[in-house]
Amino acid sequence: MEDSPGMDDSRARQMEKGRRSERGVSLPELLVVLAIIGLIASMLGPAFGEWLRAYKVRTSAAAIQGDMRLVRNVAVSRSSAVPVLFLPTNFSWTTALGKERLFRFPGGVTITNLADPTNGDTISMFSNGGVSDPGKTLTVSGSVSQGVTHVWTVSFTASGKVASERTSP
Repeated sequence: MEDSPGMDDSRARQMEKGRRSERGVSLPELLVVLAIIGLIASMLGPAFGEWLRAYKVRTSAAAIQGDMRLVRNVAVSRSSAVPVLFLPTNFSWTTALGKERLFRFPGGVTITNLADPTNGDTISMFSNGGVSDPGKTLTVSGSVSQGVTHVWTVSFTASGKVASERTSP
């Protein structure tokens, strides 16, 4: 039995169709996809930048809160007061092993209500778990976008508890 010439032509056309679909995307299709990605990125970029700056302020307040809880534990375990020095752009204290721990705030984040911005404020945690300056609050702030500043307040109770809360929009 012989194959008819028509079957060879149709098979050749199917193979050619298959090869065309395996070649990938065309340049216009690629440009459309890139334009859509660029459009989405241009809409989300500013919002992401604002979120990132707000995140830096929030995590700086959380770092103060977390480290002060750790300082309290160190003071109780060492049975001695542990002072923490707060400056506008960082804070530091000495660990139980005698090493200085320094936390630098990200760019644009500062403590704005220090009594002495040049020399800083010192808050000590005592071996009984108390704090040297009960009722003291630290205000951590940073610009999120033009005209918008996020402010977090870190407060200390007489029993040495530390809390932080957002106090601005």
